[in-house]
Amino acid sequence: MPGRPPPGSLQKTLNSRRGSADPGAQVTIKKELEKGWAGAIVCSRNSERQACKAATSIGRKRGSLVSCGNSPPPAGPVEGEGDAVTVKVADTITSEREKLISENVRYIERFKEIPKTTAECYKMIRALGKGSFGRVTLCLHKLTGKHVAIKSIDKARMQDESAKRKILREVYILKTIRHANVIRLLEVFETEHHVHIVMEHAAGGDLLQFVKKRRRLAEPEAKQIFRQIVYGLGHIHSRSVLHRDIKLDNILLDSDRGVKICDFGISRVTDGAESIRERCGTPAYLAPELLSDRVSSPNVTMQEYSGFLSDHWSLGVLLFTMLFGSMPFKADKLPDLAHLIRHGQFAFPSDYSVSEGTGSEKIRIDARDLISGLLRVDPKERLSIPQILAHRWMRTGQGEDAGEEKWEDQTEVPRAADVSILRVQNLYKSNDPTRLRYEDYCYIANDFYTQHIDEEALRTLESFGYPREIVTRCMHKGELNHAVASYNLLTIV
Repeated sequence: MPGRPPPGSLQKTLNSRRGSADPGAQVTIKKELEKGWAGAIVCSRNSERQACKAATSIGRKRGSLVSCGNSPPPAGPVEGEGDAVTVKVADTITSEREKLISENVRYIERFKEIPKTTAECYKMIRALGKGSFGRVTLCLHKLTGKHVAIKSIDKARMQDESAKRKILREVYILKTIRHANVIRLLEVFETEHHVHIVMEHAAGGDLLQFVKKRRRLAEPEAKQIFRQIVYGLGHIHSRSVLHRDIKLDNILLDSDRGVKICDFGISRVTDGAESIRERCGTPAYLAPELLSDRVSSPNVTMQEYSGFLSDHWSLGVLLFTMLFGSMPFKADKLPDLAHLIRHGQFAFPSDYSVSEGTGSEKIRIDARDLISGLLRVDPKERLSIPQILAHRWMRTGQGEDAGEEKWEDQTEVPRAADVSILRVQNLYKSNDPTRLRYEDYCYIANDFYTQHIDEEALRTLESFGYPREIVTRCMHKGELNHAVASYNLLTIV
């Protein structure tokens, strides 16, 4: 049995930033587990066969996620083994799962706390991508049989203070923002050479690939996705967070085409009034106020900007690309691109038209009007979140308007750059006449941790060796550990 491990330095930092809790979501856990836990790693024998082959061939490499398995790969060729492969993989993982549960029971009996997460808690399946800070891997959470995405960051890249701050800021923001349309942080743990950030897995991939496969999206489909993006961004802004990198690549989709906004690496916590000079983000999505008059000159003083409306410009670029299949601002050189953006010079494709007299013509005109309202050079003239949601194009197809939300903003929450405080006032421009409908307000303000604790999930956790009193205490403290991660995986619909 392992001795009592000291908490990792990063984990200690994160758990010191406590949030409120009363987490959960009502789902049926028992039925899913009754189907056979091991079936989660094979899902469909055809679509997941490749993943199972990868899982069986994982070697043991110390201190890395590739060492997630305790057992060596099975002997003999994988190719052509068919059902025998899936059974062998399931048996291996089941054995490792039972070992984890036994270790949980012994450790908690001795120390009265949740054991430290290790790489042995997960089984690597395949690589999902690679970025400047590390790689993202599709892994199996052994206790629940659910897929997760793990971002592994080399500690050598965290020697620089700015890089370390960037990673800590992203984790802190994700820990505090708990919305259905924002990627969900499950836990963070360390190995000798890496920091591993565990997030829910969005099986549908990113919106960029989704649009590329279809060339452009039909308006009803684009509207459904765009509405979720606006709800997610509305919640992010209500938490006093400026995302600063809204783009197709950073919008993930789950298997039901539910939106998950991700990548908060360059995000900033702001009160909405402070002046910001930093220019960061993806060039084609940058708002005009983020660009100086002479981008090519390093001596030019950056124009100051404030508020959250630079993200709204990115929404306009994103919606244009979804509907037309191309970017509104295109140039071979960055200075030329900056010139087009600064002057708001873009045109709608001429082939995007319909015959007169059809009901869909009005929708297309409305779509152009919404995009034009978002791509206004002057931030003060750009549409706010309430104005976007009240726009004709967004309301078309939803039936009669159910009336405007009577939420009063006279009782101002003190203006402060605090992610733990929900400030819906951040969504409004000064003297904004448009009010949020109650339905839209509920979608934006919804927080996972305002929902009731799922008793069925807690009973399942007890079968994993986690006492309910310790689990609920951890959740109320806002801690990130393997028990809370297991609970959240069980309650993700």
